[in-house]
Amino acid sequence: MKKYGKTIGLLAVLILLVAGAGIAYTALKDQVDAPSALDQMTQTEDGSEEGQDDTVEESDAVEDGTAEDGGAVEEDSTAEEDGVVEADDAAGEDSAEKDGAAEGSETAEAGQDADSGTDAEADDTSSQRQQAVDFTVFDAEGQEVKLSDFFGKPVVVNFWATWCGYCKQEMPDFQEVYEEYKDQVHFLMIQSTDGSRETKEMGEAYIQEEGYSFPVYYDENREAVYVYSVYSLPTTILLDAEGRVAAYNPGLVEKEPLTAAIETLLEEQESG
Repeated sequence: MKKYGKTIGLLAVLILLVAGAGIAYTALKDQVDAPSALDQMTQTEDGSEEGQDDTVEESDAVEDGTAEDGGAVEEDSTAEEDGVVEADDAAGEDSAEKDGAAEGSETAEAGQDADSGTDAEADDTSSQRQQAVDFTVFDAEGQEVKLSDFFGKPVVVNFWATWCGYCKQEMPDFQEVYEEYKDQVHFLMIQSTDGSRETKEMGEAYIQEEGYSFPVYYDENREAVYVYSVYSLPTTILLDAEGRVAAYNPGLVEKEPLTAAIETLLEEQESG
C-alpha cells in the first residue's frame, strides 16, 4: 500500500507541475503576442465596415486617375503591398496587411513593454521596414515638395478629399495632434485632387473655413496616390525618422491610437 501511495503522490505532483507550466506558458504567450501601437494602427480589409462605406464610390475617382497618370512614376517605383504595409512588429509577428479600412477606427492604444528586451526588439524590427517610395506633391504656392524632403523626423502622411465624410470626421483629431507634435513630427495632409470633382480651390476653401493650421499639400499629378495604391480615403501612412514605412492605415484614425503610434516612433528616434 505504501508503494502505491507514493506512486499516486508522485502522479499528483506531476499533474500539478504540468498544469502550472501550461498556465505560465499561456500568460507568457499573451504578453509576447500583444501588438504594438504601430501594429494596431495598421488595418485589414476583413475588419472594415462603416469606415469604407463613405469612400468606396468616390474612391473610384482615385483608382481611375492612377491608371491615367501611371506614366508619372516608373513601374518599379510603385508601392508593392509588402512595402507599403506596416513593417514594425515588436512582437515578432508579421501582422501587417495593406487592404481595407476599419469602422471608425478599431485601432487601440498599445505601447511597447518596458522589459529588458524591448530596445533590442525595436531595433531589429525597425531595420526590417521598407524604405518609403518618394513622390512629389505641391504646396499652396504651387512649389514642388518631395516626401524625402521631410526625412529626419517621423512623418505623418494623410490622404483626404472634401467629399470624404470620414476624412472630415478625423481632421479635428489630426489638428490637435499636429499642435502637440508639430515641432517633433512632420505632417503632410495631402488632398487627392482630380481637377474637376475635387480641386485645389475646394480644398483650400474647406481648410480655411474650418480653421485648420496643419500643412496641406496637393496631389495635382496624382503621383502620390498612385505610388501608394491609395484606393480609399482617408488613408494614413506613418514613416519613421529614417524614411521607412512604419504603419499604413486605410480608414479613419482617432487621436489616441495616432498619438500612441507617434510616441513609439519618437521613442525609437531617441533611442537611436
